[in-house]
Amino acid sequence: MAVGAKKIVNATSHKADDIRFSQNTVTFNKTDKDGGAFTYSDLVKSMKSNGWKGDPVDVVRMPDGKLSSIDNTRIAAAREAGIDVKATVRGFDDLLSASEIKRFTIPKKGFVPKMSALIEN
Repeated sequence: MAVGAKKIVNATSHKADDIRFSQNTVTFNKTDKDGGAFTYSDLVKSMKSNGWKGDPVDVVRMPDGKLSSIDNTRIAAAREAGIDVKATVRGFDDLLSASEIKRFTIPKKGFVPKMSALIEN
């Protein structure tokens, strides 16, 4: 893959109500990839007018067969806007890449995800 090229993603469409949240809250004040500020209300308004824009969210198919996500803000906004969510679905036991481990690490809480429960050494 060329430097700077995006990985090809097979996103699928899901009803927002079919995806469980991983926490009880969403952040109201947000910043986009380019540093621009926006609010949760701005996101809902945009979704009502323009539908889903941007990258799909990552969701995990859990052992019970249901979907869970850590991207609560966009899913909550999609619910409020009445639109479907674009998501990339992975299995609960799929390995994480090095970039995903970095993305999901929470230094303040001392949380660093592992590539796999089988890789402990």
